[in-house]
Amino acid sequence: MRGVLVDRTLAKDFVHGRAIDLQGGTLSATATLLSSGAEAGLLASGGVATLGPGFYVDGHQPGVVLGKASQASLNEFAIKGARGAGLVVGPSGRAVVSKGSIDAVALVAVPSGVGGVAEVGDCIEAAGGAHVDVGPDVFLSGCARRPAVLDTANTGRFLAGLRAPDPAHPVVLQGDEPTSLVLAPDLAIEKRPRAAALPILATP
Repeated sequence: MRGVLVDRTLAKDFVHGRAIDLQGGTLSATATLLSSGAEAGLLASGGVATLGPGFYVDGHQPGVVLGKASQASLNEFAIKGARGAGLVVGPSGRAVVSKGSIDAVALVAVPSGVGGVAEVGDCIEAAGGAHVDVGPDVFLSGCARRPAVLDTANTGRFLAGLRAPDPAHPVVLQGDEPTSLVLAPDLAIEKRPRAAALPILATP
């Protein structure tokens, strides 16, 4: 798909409010804007997506979600005004991210524990087992909770740049095992044991 605008997708009468729902196969999206949706801009529960050049998500909850066994490359992209998270990569999901930005992610309340609620608002979230390759030409800013919540069970690299980083709210690396994830050498990290892990959004 090329030159497509998907605007104001609403959840109504048991129909989801996602702009794109990828359940397998392949998707290529260039010069595409997903704007003002009630749910995810793109939700992949399988398949391979090539997003960009020119892939834009504005105002979805969350921006892009890659579930189990989903793969996506994002190149020359922007995710702005998402709620909950800009990019979520689930267990066994794979994301290669370059030449883009994730900005202004707002908090949303999600279930946590038994009967609890937590507020989530991160630019990038990667569940244990996910592969993430985030290049140094990706910039994160305005993340309401954290720039990224990563897991020691992730593979790949995280080299993103942070615009106006907040020393009180650095990137989180959670888990108990040693990690093979390559991190930018000057990146401030808060390490959290799995027993005290921050909740992240669920993926299909």
